[in-house]
Amino acid sequence: MWRSEAELVGRFAAILGAERASDDCVLMRELRTGYGVADLALVQVDPEVIRKRRERVVPGAGLSSTAAYVIANLYGPEALELEALGALLRMSRWELQSALGELLDRDIVSLQGGVVSLLDPAERLAIRRVITYEAKLTKWRLAIAQAQRHLWFCSQSYVLLPELSPSLSSSVPDTCQRHGVGLVQLCSDGEMIICSVAESPLTGSTPFVWVLSEYLVEVEDWTRLSLGNSQVCPLTRPLSTSLVGSQKEARKRSSESPIPILANA
Repeated sequence: MWRSEAELVGRFAAILGAERASDDCVLMRELRTGYGVADLALVQVDPEVIRKRRERVVPGAGLSSTAAYVIANLYGPEALELEALGALLRMSRWELQSALGELLDRDIVSLQGGVVSLLDPAERLAIRRVITYEAKLTKWRLAIAQAQRHLWFCSQSYVLLPELSPSLSSSVPDTCQRHGVGLVQLCSDGEMIICSVAESPLTGSTPFVWVLSEYLVEVEDWTRLSLGNSQVCPLTRPLSTSLVGSQKEARKRSSESPIPILANA
């Protein structure tokens, strides 16, 4: 029997890390997305994209949220005129120029004749899949609600629970299925009972995915990051005030900047 949620998560993370150990996966603990915190997130990347991006990107403060919003709004349309893009994002000319300067330096967009376009996302977005896990010892309804909340950015989302009692063995999996999330039951002997869920394609129209992708590009040495010796790194810079509505809200968001803890996968 699991004595704590931390013990449950730690054991599952160790199993998951051993099974998925490769150069294209990273396991993240307590991943703060700005709309919740995922207990675990397994992020699969394209190593070749990571390699090429590292040749281009100079490690620094990471991709700003403002720049990520620009990318998200360019994802899909062939191109947008500067004036139309600024109006769409409700940005001042200075804010838009600053964000575009950042994206031009990172070789993510092109700017020609006052028209902005997103360069090939397949060669710039390093992330291919994100699978999140929400763990609870008993509060399975809360875990399902939290797992469902992560569907806005991830490929799959799972609830992690101890082995269910006979009285819950049908109702909990059924509830997970209705809410579009999967279920992992981790028994005390390490055996896992998995109810899979359909995978959704990762979309480049989600700003957070770009911020996370560029962050992983800048973290060059994943091997030194482990569950037992975690390193805390800032993930985002605050949104511009025009996007959050006020300077007060911007300062609040800045003080609550998402901070992930990375670990070996």
